[in-house]
Amino acid sequence: MSLGKKDKKYYRIVVCGTNFGRMYIKGIKINANCKLVGILSKGSLQSKKCAGENKSHYILIFLN
Repeated sequence: MSLGKKDKKYYRIVVCGTNFGRMYIKGIKINANCKLVGILSKGSLQSKKCAGENKSHYILIFLN
């Protein structure tokens, strides 16, 4: 029995930070078993840009 798109199972991943986290995001994007669901950051310009580039797969969380 094969799984349809609706039934597909995947790991939901949150990346902490976007300095080295950008490398993790690239890996997540090419892995069919993973989905980026969040980026944890303090809201730097780099983090906002990274979140915007991955807008179909992100929730940006700002920490104060």
